[in-house]
Amino acid sequence: MKRRIFYNGIILTMNKAEPTAEYVLTEGDKVAAVGSAAEIEKHIAEGAEPVNLQGRLMLPGFIDSHIHMLTAALNRLKLDISAMEFDTVDDMLAYVRQKKKGSQDPWISVFGFSEENIRASRMVTRKDIDRFFPDVPVTIIRVCGHMSVINTKAMEQLDRDKMECISGGAFEKDENGVYTGIATEGAQQYVLDSMPPADEEVVLALLAQEQEILLRNGITAIHDAGTDMMPPRDYVALYEKMNDRGLLKIRTNLMVRPEEKESPSSFADYLRCCKERHREDARFTIGAVKLFADGSLGGMTAAVNRSYVGAPENTGLLLKERLDTYIKPLADAGHQVAVHAIGDRSTGYVTGLYSACERREEDRLRIEHAELMDEGLIEMIRDNRILIMTQPIFIREFGNTYFSNLGEERAMHIQPIRTLLDQGITVGFGTDYPVDDPNPLLGIRTAMTREIKNSCKRLNEAEGIGFDEAVRCYTINNAYGAFEEAHMGSIEPSKYADFVVLAGIAPDSDGKFRHLDDAAVDMTVIGGETVFSR
Repeated sequence: MKRRIFYNGIILTMNKAEPTAEYVLTEGDKVAAVGSAAEIEKHIAEGAEPVNLQGRLMLPGFIDSHIHMLTAALNRLKLDISAMEFDTVDDMLAYVRQKKKGSQDPWISVFGFSEENIRASRMVTRKDIDRFFPDVPVTIIRVCGHMSVINTKAMEQLDRDKMECISGGAFEKDENGVYTGIATEGAQQYVLDSMPPADEEVVLALLAQEQEILLRNGITAIHDAGTDMMPPRDYVALYEKMNDRGLLKIRTNLMVRPEEKESPSSFADYLRCCKERHREDARFTIGAVKLFADGSLGGMTAAVNRSYVGAPENTGLLLKERLDTYIKPLADAGHQVAVHAIGDRSTGYVTGLYSACERREEDRLRIEHAELMDEGLIEMIRDNRILIMTQPIFIREFGNTYFSNLGEERAMHIQPIRTLLDQGITVGFGTDYPVDDPNPLLGIRTAMTREIKNSCKRLNEAEGIGFDEAVRCYTINNAYGAFEEAHMGSIEPSKYADFVVLAGIAPDSDGKFRHLDDAAVDMTVIGGETVFSR
């Protein structure tokens, strides 16, 4: 069995009983020992392969608690404009037309539109798209993933009767009752379901490419929060196929949503079969039930207690029906539940439903995102032992949107991470990639600084946390969030040998890490094997 010894670096284990080590010995895919420098030569003499860290920082491998790796793969079949900026909506559409010139795509799909990336700060409409694309269906998906805009040709592919009776979302109309092209939540899902499916082998190849991107970012495990671009059963089956072919390197925990109108008992039976099938699998497991309570703050579809700035009638969407149908029966049957809830109204509603569950502590019930919270809501979350899986990188990316859509006073209550941790609440970090950059170092830095990209503003610096705390939120806390803390999340004997090695980061004179501007992943190790090296 292969043995390796990592030494001559700064090793932070995230094990409170032994927070630092001078070496880590691996045997096969597990950590065999951690210890002091005096033992290093003995292990090398006994045949362990030496890995000299050369003063670099070694941490447990990063675990992303909320990511959409399959969605990111499927987005590669779309034109991605998420990293681009344009002066006007017309400039954006002209760019799309130029990139799609000569395309034989039966339905053009664009991902990553955001008003923040348009200097004129305007939403695109059906009429805008029609001027550039009168003859081919077009879907433009907002960067949040909870809203799309379609053109007239795309609308012609849909059933008008179905458009009028969408559950949990809507096709927006203007004051004259004319469709604007904007489709939110359930309406967007109907659009996505109506688009031509992708070839499975192509998707598997793209999924493998996405995996390599995550490995380069030091990510060794993920909680995939699902995709709205294919049915839930197909999503599970695709990952199973990838795993069966031996292509799955990252330890992958899947959140799974019920099919539309599926009964809780039928879905529970399906979950039990899936979990049993993968119970002994080191790379692939079935995790939480995924449900949605609302949309996004950027799209003004997150359910909030007070209306959005400039929209006095709008308090967002609260998708009660599926929550009421599934949460208690599934949680009481012993299934972990993870609910997307961003606004304070939705987070409060989900917290109330969780509080009525008999096994709420054993099930480690999760709220995904939970961006807007006041003191009373935080206390309810604490008292019900609810886990909060949030994305500090959103502060960096969408900070200006929080100010414009919520106002400055409410924006101060976005992601109160310092307060949550001080209240003893388990907080885990993710990126929601491809909504945002998958780089955990950006999330860690933002959790520390509360900085907003391209701005001198910071969002309530009092809610910033320290480096070690942020790393815990990206490692052991996320392992706990998937019932995996006995196997990963810290560097200690018998756990998986999953590590990340960072360059360009050093402690200050007091031993604290405060400066991450130059930090970069040099090496990623999964199961004792180097899967990325810079």
